[in-house]
Amino acid sequence: PNSDKELKSQAQAKLLAITNNLEEEMEIESLIQARGYKDGIAFIHNDSVEVIVAAEGLERKDVAKIGDLITNTTNISLEEITIIEKPPE
Repeated sequence: PNSDKELKSQAQAKLLAITNNLEEEMEIESLIQARGYKDGIAFIHNDSVEVIVAAEGLERKDVAKIGDLITNTTNISLEEITIIEKPPE
């Protein structure tokens, strides 16, 4: 309550950004599973996304599909998306 209004406003904006990122990460993870992959985990950074997909032998078409769903969800360009294949356990 005694904090500077500007500081409060910055903290609220940061909290909102974190919440939005979490929602987008969960949406990406759900869409990856809906596309038939065993599992996936997404990490959204400032202007980039890293995704780890539980799959063996991802082909170009798989990478393109995953990249498209990430771009559609986050509006981050394909150049800023990293897709990592991790063999399922």
